[in-house]
Amino acid sequence: MNKDELVTTVAERTGMTKTEVRKTVDEVFGVISAALSKGEKFQYIGFGSFGVKTRKGRNGVNPRTHEKIQIEERSVAYFTPGKALSEKISLL
Repeated sequence: MNKDELVTTVAERTGMTKTEVRKTVDEVFGVISAALSKGEKFQYIGFGSFGVKTRKGRNGVNPRTHEKIQIEERSVAYFTPGKALSEKISLL
């Protein structure tokens, strides 16, 4: 499912217009993104949680040149599914 399919589905289920739903979805993800960019965690009980963790720097190899390179430490986003979501997925 992509963003347009999400917007269409939510609009059909709620009776809202696609424009209203698109603005709401954009705002929700904007709030989540803002929290993550501050290093905060976002948790939606039953669905899961989003967070940020630091990936340590490490040695790597450029696959084209086989030259050794140093990969810098960086922050990455992660998602951990909640119990209810995990149970739904396990039934697939």
